[in-house]
Amino acid sequence: MPMAKVYLAVETEPMLAMLREYLAAMGHEVVGGTTQLSRAFEEIRASSVSLDTIVLDLPLEPERLLKTIAQLRGLGARSRIVVISSEFRLAARAIGAGADKFLERPFELALLLRALQGEPHAGASPPARGEQGLVESYPL
Repeated sequence: MPMAKVYLAVETEPMLAMLREYLAAMGHEVVGGTTQLSRAFEEIRASSVSLDTIVLDLPLEPERLLKTIAQLRGLGARSRIVVISSEFRLAARAIGAGADKFLERPFELALLLRALQGEPHAGASPPARGEQGLVESYPL
């Protein structure tokens, strides 16, 4: 039985394929994925599967990213939302908008696996840089 049912909204097709393959090898079930935000909304809204985690790794302007998180929560999504971005300055705002985890790019795949664990969304408080739990970063 898969450990988590995951939806991937990521920047490129190669990244989507790599994450799909990696997560499947680790026992997770990727139930959908796309490189287009509009398609992600359509598929998540239409899904009959209860998603455990939605991974957002799309090149969005900061305000669009925050609006996207709020819209996913507006759909009633109790899924964990994991945001991946090189823009650490967005971490606290993303968590405040409803994300459960923020992974600062570059990141190790092990951090993504850890982000897939835990309870569904219950709200979170804004993190401090380097705080373990909500925000993960990989030192260069």
